[in-house]
Amino acid sequence: MTYEEEMRRQYEVLDQYDFEPYLQIYDDVSDLMYNFEYECNIDNLPPDFDDCVFNYCSTEEFVDYLRKRYPEYNIYEATAYKIQPSKRKEN
Repeated sequence: MTYEEEMRRQYEVLDQYDFEPYLQIYDDVSDLMYNFEYECNIDNLPPDFDDCVFNYCSTEEFVDYLRKRYPEYNIYEATAYKIQPSKRKEN
C-alpha cells in the first residue's frame, strides 16, 4: 500500500469520529490523541489498523487534518522547557 493510500484510509477512519469535544478539553494535541485513543470505540476499525485509530497518522499529519476539518481552532506549535534533576553531584 502506498503512502497516499494509507493516508486516504486514515482520513476515512478519522472522519467517522467527532473531535470537537476533545478540542474543547485539551490544549495539547498529543494529550488529545492519547485520550481519544483510550476512550473511543474501536470496534469498526479496519483490521490493519491494529486497534489503533491513528495507525497511519503522525502527530503532524493529525494537526494538518484538524486544521482543515476544524478551521475555527488555532492549532500552533509551541516549545516547552522541561526540568529534570541534574546527574552532576554537588560537593
